[in-house]
Amino acid sequence: MNAGNTRSARLRGPWLLLVLLVLLAHGNTLRNGFVYDDHEVVEHEVLGQGDPSPLRIGGRPMRHLTLLLDARLWGRDPAGYHLTNLLLHLAASLLLLRLVQELTGNLRVATVCAVIFAVHPVQTEAVAVVSNRKEMLVALFVFLSLLAYHRGTMGGWWGYPVALVAFFLAFLSKETAIVLPAILLLYHVTLCPVGVLRAIRRAAFFLVPVGLMVVFGIVRHLLHARVGYARLPDGETMRYAWFLYSIPRVVTHDLGKVIYPARLCADIPFDPDRSFWSLRVLLHAWIAVVPLGVVLPAFGRVSRRIGLSDGRVRGIRFAVLWFYLWLLPVLNLIPGACFVAERYLYLPLAGFALLAALLFDLVFQASAGEKRGERLLVVVLLLLLGGYTLRSHLRNREWATDEEIWFTTLRQNPHSRPAHVNLGNIAARKGNFKGALDHYEAAWKAGEESADLFFNMGHVYRLMGNTYMAQQAFLRAVRLAPEDVEARYMLGVMQAAQRNLPGAAATFRKLLERSPDHGGALRQLGRILRALGRPDEAIPPLEHYLRLFPTDLQGYHDLALACAEAGDLQHARETLKRARSLAPDDPRLERLAERIEALSPSQREGTGK
Repeated sequence: MNAGNTRSARLRGPWLLLVLLVLLAHGNTLRNGFVYDDHEVVEHEVLGQGDPSPLRIGGRPMRHLTLLLDARLWGRDPAGYHLTNLLLHLAASLLLLRLVQELTGNLRVATVCAVIFAVHPVQTEAVAVVSNRKEMLVALFVFLSLLAYHRGTMGGWWGYPVALVAFFLAFLSKETAIVLPAILLLYHVTLCPVGVLRAIRRAAFFLVPVGLMVVFGIVRHLLHARVGYARLPDGETMRYAWFLYSIPRVVTHDLGKVIYPARLCADIPFDPDRSFWSLRVLLHAWIAVVPLGVVLPAFGRVSRRIGLSDGRVRGIRFAVLWFYLWLLPVLNLIPGACFVAERYLYLPLAGFALLAALLFDLVFQASAGEKRGERLLVVVLLLLLGGYTLRSHLRNREWATDEEIWFTTLRQNPHSRPAHVNLGNIAARKGNFKGALDHYEAAWKAGEESADLFFNMGHVYRLMGNTYMAQQAFLRAVRLAPEDVEARYMLGVMQAAQRNLPGAAATFRKLLERSPDHGGALRQLGRILRALGRPDEAIPPLEHYLRLFPTDLQGYHDLALACAEAGDLQHARETLKRARSLAPDDPRLERLAERIEALSPSQREGTGK
């Protein structure tokens, strides 16, 4: 048996173990539906009327491409999409196993590392949400790129080109892949030491694509950044400096979640720091740098005294620095959607898993020959992995439906604005209008000040028949988002329902300045101008409406009456004739003809005599 076959045979057992544990931990996601961002990314963009192109700027093309393939295979069945997520996570775990085995030459370390990575509870947000597969895709291609680069360094001529292609695919999966060149330098400095300058020369072929990717990332951010950032519960608007002051707490939070994955939820409470010199920030900054500034140097000195191999020490340094380097893109140096999230830890967790595996192997070797000690270590490891697997399985249940996600979030974070808003939307769809308003008001009291919130509140009040409160809610939405055409349209409708016809007419005119072809606004404006006794002004918007919707009989009805009321009977009769060509036998048109003739001057004179 040759070396390749021997290596494959040795890996077969760990591969089967990984498959089994991934199925136990995450197999129940196959029963989940589309949740969270899936409604926008999958149902709207892929299955609905969104942009079908996978190369949308601001998107993640590899994610979009895989979703399009899923749509061809599975249609609207979410089980197929979740199966793809499960397979991607399994593939990333298997590739990590192979990568660590080649980097360290230790199958036990590789197996423990890959298993921790596969079943750790913080991975559930990435695996259980279809739209979060970008995390698994970027990890898959990062592992592949580093593995190919290692093969190239060891003499394989194909390694560097494959590494570069995998790097591009990783970046097209998620822009956080920009950290990979730094990881390659770390690889040369620690696992394959050749000196910093020589390492830079070896990795130089990555520099041009890195520059292009940086430009792409800057353009993407400029196109999609929110200049004002978010509003806080006390009404203040986030400042960029506060993102920077909060970095130490983000680091310690992420360290805490990988070490002790408790209190996981979709909206983790995080109050930003407003000054760097507060005691809280300084304390967290000290804790955040302890592993780098204290533990690693101290470990290096101790390792020399106790005779640890240089390879093991370099591996531990690589693992710790991997974790910190992959945290860089999610530290809000460029502000993102939220301060902290479980899915942000998918790639950093590989460093934590490698560190845990190296430390386990270190202790295991130290107890070599002591059967009791070895058994105890194995039992502790099995209990840890069993606990992780069970917690991941239970956590995946919490991602089964939107309602379950947000009720779970409220148990962990009672003042979560997204949870209240989403539960309000769910209650409104079920017809529980009072429950919807309770959640919307709770979100408002928690500091939510968004046009979407007030638009949804207005919609619920309208369904309840409370036109006054609906009008007030839509007015708040328009003030927060003057460019929101639908909020302005609903404001006009509610003003008309309140008999504030001049105000409604003014609202629809402003809307048409922003969106001249808005059919609803054109028709409503025409009707309101007729009701105000200005039929001559009603004719242009109604004619415009019919150019957009030439088969709408009610539009012809409104235009014919406006023409007759304005004294233009010829125009009214022509409009009626066009309507009859569409529906010759419609009895409404006969009544319309009678009304037009009743408005003719001769008919009025005959009535007067």
